[in-house]
Amino acid sequence: MTAVTQKEDGFTLIELMVSLLILAIATAFAVASFSDMLVRQRLQASAENLRDYLTLARTEAISRSSEVHVSIASGSAWCFGMDSSGACNCGTANDCLVDSIEKTVDSDNFSQVTLSAVDAALQQFEYDGRRGLPSDSGSATFTNPKGDSLSVQINPVGRIKLCTTSGFRGY
Repeated sequence: MTAVTQKEDGFTLIELMVSLLILAIATAFAVASFSDMLVRQRLQASAENLRDYLTLARTEAISRSSEVHVSIASGSAWCFGMDSSGACNCGTANDCLVDSIEKTVDSDNFSQVTLSAVDAALQQFEYDGRRGLPSDSGSATFTNPKGDSLSVQINPVGRIKLCTTSGFRGY
């Protein structure tokens, strides 16, 4: 009698291990890329948030026909805020109020983003209630650990724009 060999379908243990190794390497690259994207998105969101707040402060000044004051504090625990009654300190709770509602944003929601530089003129300034002109012009620069930076610039007539010197895409 002759022996009959039977062919089995399936994977060998070596084939399975190689497939898992390739999957692990691809996952490691994807996680690193995703982490970089999150850091860049936080930087972009913080700069756009300041731009939007400055636009809101200007609009409030014009609609109220009275000055709206803006406070910007730099550093790793940065903040910015606006007040309709006078100068405020965004680092002090309930100091920046519009219609008895606190109007501040701080670094708590933007981890790994630093407000590295704020021109002295922009640390405390106000928008004119008649034409919405800022009392001063200048820039505030946000940075992240990857070396990216975005600056929010205000010109003398109140135009606000985002700029980069680090090659951040889209600006």
